[in-house]
Amino acid sequence: DCVNLKKINIPTSVTVIGADAFLNCNSDLFRTSGGLLYIGNWVVGSENKFISSANIESGTKGIASGAFKSCTELSSVSVPDSVENIGKYAFYNCKSDLYEIDGGLKYVDGWLTDVDNLNMSIANVRLDARGIAAEAFAFSDKITYVSVSPSVKVVGARALANASGVKDVFIAHGITKIDVSAFENCKSLENLNLPDSVTEISYGAFGNCAKLSAISLPFRTALCSKSFNKYVPDLTSLNLYILIPKNL
Repeated sequence: DCVNLKKINIPTSVTVIGADAFLNCNSDLFRTSGGLLYIGNWVVGSENKFISSANIESGTKGIASGAFKSCTELSSVSVPDSVENIGKYAFYNCKSDLYEIDGGLKYVDGWLTDVDNLNMSIANVRLDARGIAAEAFAFSDKITYVSVSPSVKVVGARALANASGVKDVFIAHGITKIDVSAFENCKSLENLNLPDSVTEISYGAFGNCAKLSAISLPFRTALCSKSFNKYVPDLTSLNLYILIPKNL
């Protein structure tokens, strides 16, 4: 309800924009293109809830949480390769034709957005998946094992946050970044081997993973000072290159 807000600068460090973050703000704040609403290089919504297709413009970095929520006629979305993050419930309650169900998981234009089969215990992200949306596995307490395919370059912000049943995760070679809070509150997570392709682990990526007592990290991985919080007992013995961001 910032009715007088007409301009905002979203820094490149932002990985998630919450649902209704700019609700009822001044219309001058938004840029319109193809019936979609943009702020900076993020798409935050649509001009109306009755759109049937959405072609997100090239150069877009992210899709805000709830951006297309309850667009019940939306059956086609084109997500450009520039997109790095898709927020929670970005495509919630859209037309069923929008989703592709594969192995109990729900995809939108190659992005894993949600778990369709809440009773499955093993989740294999398909080999051509483009990314994992925020909280795609959130509160999936029955899933114990997740395999992330090499086509996914970034394990996105909060992708598996609060997936309390997950004990083991396999991350294929090719993934370069574990984003903010990606595994936060995975309280059953015990085993994790990261491939040599991983170069960055962001803030709180493994926060509150209380059972994670051992982790295999590739050499010269850049860690945020609070990637693990206090829950991994000893990082001093690992041969790592640790980069601490200046703003921490």
